[in-house]
Amino acid sequence: MNGKRTVTINTKLVAFTDTNGKACTLQKSSDTLSDKIWLGTDKASLKLLNKVAFKHGLESEASTGWMDYPIPEDVVVESRMHLTRETVKELLPYLINFVETGELKL
Repeated sequence: MNGKRTVTINTKLVAFTDTNGKACTLQKSSDTLSDKIWLGTDKASLKLLNKVAFKHGLESEASTGWMDYPIPEDVVVESRMHLTRETVKELLPYLINFVETGELKL
């Protein structure tokens, strides 16, 4: 990870920022039935096309591009993956290939 990213590591959590500046974590799950990890962004952000903002009761002076869509306080958006060891094992060949080649070989 380059100098612009912050990485914090302890025994159960790796915190980092992605290339969009979003706070992310890799964390050991507390699931007691099987080994799992959580992976993903810590806080979801929703985007809305500017040209349809009015349909959702929002104002936008722009007619192109995206705007932040406010998440109501009583809404939760899940943004992290809950992965088993088996799922991680299945993904590893793709991830390793990407690290080595910069490509996603399917």
